[in-house]
Amino acid sequence: MRRALVGLNGLALLMLAGMSDLEIPTRIAFAAAVVLNLACLVGPRALSSRAARAGAVAALAGDAAAVGLWLVLALGCGIEYFNPRCDALVTPLIEGAVGVALASLPIGRVAGLLVERSH
Repeated sequence: MRRALVGLNGLALLMLAGMSDLEIPTRIAFAAAVVLNLACLVGPRALSSRAARAGAVAALAGDAAAVGLWLVLALGCGIEYFNPRCDALVTPLIEGAVGVALASLPIGRVAGLLVERSH
C-alpha cells in the first residue's frame, strides 16, 4: 500500500509540474499537500496504526475515484463537444475525490498518533 501511495503521489507531482494553466499559489498549495502525503509515508511504522491504514485506504480510494471520474469527464461528457450538465456534475465530484485523496492520509496519521498517545 505504501508503494502505491508513493507512486501515485510522485505521479501527482509530475502532473502538477505540467499544469501550467493553474496559478502559482494554487500549484504551490497542491505541491505542499502532496509533499505532506509523502512525508506521512516516511518511517518503518508509517502505516502501523489502524487509523493510518484507514487513511491510506481512503487516499487510495480517492485517487481511484479521481481517475475514474476524470475518465467519465473525458469520455462521457465529451472531448470534441461540451456537455455543460455533465461537466457541472462530474467536476465537483473530481474535486471532492482529490480532496479525499490528499487529506485522508495526513488525517489518519494524526489520528493514529493521538490514539497511540492516549493509551
